[in-house]
Amino acid sequence: MKGVAKKRSLTKRRNVPGPTPRKWRGREETKRKILAAVGGIIRKEGFPAVRINNIARQAGVDKVLLYRYFGDLPGLLKEYSLSKDTYRRAPRIRDYASSDMREAVITTAAAIMVGQARTLRTDPEMQELYRWELSESNDITSAVAASREEYGLSIMEDFSRYVDFRTTDIPAISALLNGGLTYLVLRSKSAEYYNGVSLRSDKGWARLEQAVSFLLELLKHHLNSEHAIEG
Repeated sequence: MKGVAKKRSLTKRRNVPGPTPRKWRGREETKRKILAAVGGIIRKEGFPAVRINNIARQAGVDKVLLYRYFGDLPGLLKEYSLSKDTYRRAPRIRDYASSDMREAVITTAAAIMVGQARTLRTDPEMQELYRWELSESNDITSAVAASREEYGLSIMEDFSRYVDFRTTDIPAISALLNGGLTYLVLRSKSAEYYNGVSLRSDKGWARLEQAVSFLLELLKHHLNSEHAIEG
């Protein structure tokens, strides 16, 4: 009898319906409203104002839903941070695959660097997120940085199939260029020029993008020369 009762119990459990499509859409819409409220508060008031009651008020939802969907404030901020981090949406080398995969490496690197800088320039919330990471170390900023680093390493692993990092240190070159562009975007909030280059105009950023292209073109010639020697 116990076995039969257990079997019936399992059967009943399997038949319990999950969330309906309408409820699921409602849940996702509420989560989007909450995440949007976090972004609005960051833009207008900064990270210190990001509090559960303030978020719930701005989103127009019961604060119980914040705990239900995100667990707690750190969980909410972590999901917000990851949703804003465009590094995970960066192009991969397969998007530029060609007969010359060394050239594809350079093309992909350029697309990542320029694309990241362009997105960061137009997204004040993401800028504040980067500043927060630079000024404070906690579980949330560490988790976001670790996620970005993990994804960046996967991109470098793709590149390593076509470039010998022992002779051409693509990770270090990428770190310098990408880090430099990120710094200049963040610097533009407090400084209009850097080395005479405008940080607040499209013309100034066009110069910086051309500089990146120039440096990567030199790198491509180096890779081709290295390949010719090996051949």
